[in-house]
Amino acid sequence: MRTIGSHWLRPTSTWISCPSRFSPDLAFDVEASTIFRMVDASPALQCLLEEFKTSKAEQTARIGFRDNLIYVTVAGIGAVSAFALGKDGTPFAFLVSPWVAVVLGWTYLVNDEKISSIGRYVRITLAPKLESITSQPPETLLLLERAQRSDSRRIQRKVIQLSINLLTFIGSSFASIAAFLIRAGGLHWDLHWGTYTLIAIEALSVAVLAWQICAYADIEKGPPI
Repeated sequence: MRTIGSHWLRPTSTWISCPSRFSPDLAFDVEASTIFRMVDASPALQCLLEEFKTSKAEQTARIGFRDNLIYVTVAGIGAVSAFALGKDGTPFAFLVSPWVAVVLGWTYLVNDEKISSIGRYVRITLAPKLESITSQPPETLLLLERAQRSDSRRIQRKVIQLSINLLTFIGSSFASIAAFLIRAGGLHWDLHWGTYTLIAIEALSVAVLAWQICAYADIEKGPPI
């Protein structure tokens, strides 16, 4: 609720109360004019706030889904490896792990990119629109969005996260291929050529995923707030 003298305004509602004529005070007349501009812009402001709320809800949902993919990948590769090393297992089970890692890793990467895209949209598109409607300085709007990128340890944190992603999706895949070659005697070149073709395709897919993970790492730090 905003109050100026006997005037009051509720920007998120549809009603306003004021006397029939303005005060002769020039400063008050300027403030009253500002209030009416806010009332006129209220539908646009509410539309932007609703868009912001929807964008952040989608971002939050994607963050939860993305983070769970790490645990799913570790559990899936662990289960496949346990079967391959078990009494009734077969070394060929190791070749399942790279496909699991590539599929889940690509899903992780797509969601991570969407999360970053939503953040960029809020900072680059929504923030200037809110600034034009509210007439507030840009540095006072959406501080949380800027604070998350201006953290003094952001680069360190992002590098560690990149290392974890590479270890989870890339390192585990190549380790599974190496384990298969060792367990199945592939180092002596006594396997069917089709098996080596499959390994080559898996290795290429994993390498492409590693390239994309590094390309979309978004390590750079934002401006200070």
